[in-house]
Amino acid sequence: MINETKNFPIPELVALGPEQMLKRAKEHGLLVPLNDYRVRVYGASTSGLTPQTWVVVKKFWTIYFSAAGAELIRIPPNATPDASFRALTNQYRLVHA
Repeated sequence: MINETKNFPIPELVALGPEQMLKRAKEHGLLVPLNDYRVRVYGASTSGLTPQTWVVVKKFWTIYFSAAGAELIRIPPNATPDASFRALTNQYRLVHA
């Protein structure tokens, strides 16, 4: 989940930590209102990242989506979209039955 813009080069910002990264995203107008959205992440990979970088990037996106008003739904990295959809559907049924 390394998404970059000219004003927000994630690999260069990791050393700041997730909270400062979020502050910088806000300062550059990159926090998008996502109230009542559910965000599902498919295909996120740790390939090419150190464990420390992965922790920071994952935490950044977690607090980013929270600050944006969205609910981040975690998807296991080895899950297929079909299996993940079934799991989410079953979870929804259990919670709202």
